Amino acid sequence: MAAAGSGGGSGDGGSKADPMVRINLLNKFLKLQPPKFRGTANPSELDEWMRELDKIFKTMMCPEEYKVGLATHLFTGEADYWWDSAKPSDEEDKANPLTWEKHKERMNEQYYPRDVQRAKEVEFSNLTQSKMTVIEYVAKFTELSRFGRHLVDTEQRKVDRFEDGLDIEIRKSLSSQAFTKYPDIYQQAVRAEKVLDESNAKNAIIIRKSSGGSSASEKQKNIPQGERMSNLSADMKYCDYCKKRHARTECYRATGKCFNCGKSGHIAINCPEPNKRLPRNVKRPFSDEKGILQAPNKKPDYDRGKDSAGRIYVMKPPDKSRRIHI
Repeated sequence: MAAAGSGGGSGDGGSKADPMVRINLLNKFLKLQPPKFRGTANPSELDEWMRELDKIFKTMMCPEEYKVGLATHLFTGEADYWWDSAKPSDEEDKANPLTWEKHKERMNEQYYPRDVQRAKEVEFSNLTQSKMTVIEYVAKFTELSRFGRHLVDTEQRKVDRFEDGLDIEIRKSLSSQAFTKYPDIYQQAVRAEKVLDESNAKNAIIIRKSSGGSSASEKQKNIPQGERMSNLSADMKYCDYCKKRHARTECYRATGKCFNCGKSGHIAINCPEPNKRLPRNVKRPFSDEKGILQAPNKKPDYDRGKDSAGRIYVMKPPDKSRRIHI
């Protein structure tokens, strides 16, 4: 690896660089904790790494002729192998010194091929807010804008591109204003989104109070009986045992359980619990002492009043005068 603290040449500062200056710069550089670079297929990671080094070089006021040597000192793994094969020879470096900007171009060619660049440009040109909040849209816009700098090379083009991707309702809120600065439209979009969210929340409460406040039973009553029966039938499943449809997963005919309460030991006609399938004001049929089924409102024979009148039936012979002669 071409370490910045080693001899000159090969794109790391030239043979005429002062070794002591190189060592002092390297120590100063490493104190700022620059990130390593292993090589990556993600163009965002490459861009972040180069931008981080640009900030460090600016902070330490690094001379141009030392930047490539310091940057390549951070190469590890695949990036280190690539640099061993791609770095210029001493003669090439003397004739045409490799600058930091040229070095970044070569890294882009290696780790950011044109096909990937084009895909990122298309992603940025088609970027819309969709289901993102304005804050999330801004973050995505900022991330992808570096891959389509030619689309936002002026402040006005940046404003227009950002506005084109905003949600239609937010764009309507901003349509009465003309923006020339990106921070202005960004801040106004955040405010517009907040107002829309508050308005939507209030409308939702009004709707719930006006139509959604009724109970489930009241809503069920408003459904026509034919539709209720259709919905109920759709929920029932065919039973292979009783050859009928019922909503229960368990067939009471097969298990012998009560159809009214679902418990074992008796049938629905003798169920001690209220009849769940009849209105409250309708009495359940019952069995008398002899087990004979009686009408719901009929009293047992033993409970009839003593004063109840009996009926007498008289058998008369047929009238001979009305016989039919053949």
